[in-house]
Amino acid sequence: MEQASPHIVELNSDGSCLRGICGGGGVVRHNEGRIICAYSIPLGPGTSNMAEATSMLFRIKWCVNNGHSVIIGEIDSLLITKCVRREWKVPWRILHIINEIQELVEKNGFEIKHCFREANRPTDKLASMSHNFESIHVFYSHTELPNQVKGLVNKDK
Repeated sequence: MEQASPHIVELNSDGSCLRGICGGGGVVRHNEGRIICAYSIPLGPGTSNMAEATSMLFRIKWCVNNGHSVIIGEIDSLLITKCVRREWKVPWRILHIINEIQELVEKNGFEIKHCFREANRPTDKLASMSHNFESIHVFYSHTELPNQVKGLVNKDK
């Protein structure tokens, strides 16, 4: 019996912190660019680094729980990227979050890469929108996305 090739997905995530209140956003796409899922999640009190790391952890867990076996994660936080890849010392406030990300990344062979903010506009918008929500908002198709995000996703393809 021939084994199916792994399903590759690209995960972009971002965090936002306004006046000490955090939120996150992210997009998961098939390798051909089609949206599998996007999210905007309020995270409560914290720091920018906490928002970035928690948003990434949320989406990696979602991918693992939904059977996505090959993940390429992109984040515009150089600090989080370097910490997850064990290249920089992890700030103590986010150590528990980074440890959990590292465990999932290493156990599953995922790749985490840094991207520039300009390449992460849809997730930046979703993270910013999280400050207007009291609960997690998940979007499972392009048509479900908020209008402010649709155009950014189209440009980002």
